[in-house]
Amino acid sequence: MLFTDSCDHLRRVAFSGAVEVHRAAIDRDHLSGRRRGARILRADVYERVPVPPSSRAVAQLQALSVPAVLALSSGEALQRILETLPATALAALRRARIVAASERLAGFARECGFDDVVTARGPRPADLLAAAGDART
Repeated sequence: MLFTDSCDHLRRVAFSGAVEVHRAAIDRDHLSGRRRGARILRADVYERVPVPPSSRAVAQLQALSVPAVLALSSGEALQRILETLPATALAALRRARIVAASERLAGFARECGFDDVVTARGPRPADLLAAAGDART
């Protein structure tokens, strides 16, 4: 689709009273608008494919001897890594400080057994870095 075609399409959708969502093809549906009667047009534009950590990355995590910070912007990614890591690497990861992009993610990290969790002001990399720096001082 050409850019001008895309713009025309978005204008038609906007004036039709529908909400168009471009997102990953995932099973969950967080669209509260649907419950309020909005007409939702959904386009699954990419697919999330889990990639297990390499044996080298696992070994580096297991050997970690300095404080670590994990920037958390995806609960799904955290869940997948927790399901994948061997126990010794998992123990090392749980010693890391979690800098979560939202209160929801911070709560999820705590539910997953992380004790040192802070919430960033927002999801942008600069927000996560600032929260990591603030938490260490």
